[in-house]
Amino acid sequence: MRRISYLAAWLVALVMLVVGADLALASGPRVANKPAHKTAVAHRAGPACVPLKVYAPNQLSDLRVTPANPCSTFLEARGDRALNGIALLTLRRNDNLLEATLEVGRFEPSAPVTDKGFQSSVFISIGDVVPRPLQVGNQTVYTSSSPGLQLVTWIRGRFLYVLAIRATYGFPKALVRDALLVRG
Repeated sequence: MRRISYLAAWLVALVMLVVGADLALASGPRVANKPAHKTAVAHRAGPACVPLKVYAPNQLSDLRVTPANPCSTFLEARGDRALNGIALLTLRRNDNLLEATLEVGRFEPSAPVTDKGFQSSVFISIGDVVPRPLQVGNQTVYTSSSPGLQLVTWIRGRFLYVLAIRATYGFPKALVRDALLVRG
């Protein structure tokens, strides 16, 4: 069961990388905000991975929030990316079972984030079914799915958010509302 949890987390990380590679925009560093949780910066030769520092509470819904290192997968991706920074948060129950992940990616300054065609291509590339819009407060999110996962995606400013929730999790709507509090 835990093996599936880890696979689900890395599936979302891989999806974010594919989005960046498919959109083929140049990469480069950009200043990030100070977060409640901090992740280490990777220093390696080759493509740079800049872990984002995001504002996130210690708990979303009934799940504990813990930052994870997204750079190992990020550095394996080749080609230009639409994303120049990424953060991965794991959302776990008290018994440490992974129930969801929240990935936050920062788009390149050259990415046309306000263009509806660009946004549509991002949302369509995530999940196995055509995403459908859902209004949550004043934010439109796009829901999709993949085997065993509910995927919720939104763009706010220059940031892309992908929330992957285990299909068996009992409170997905509350988790989506709480996840909207996270800021890149």
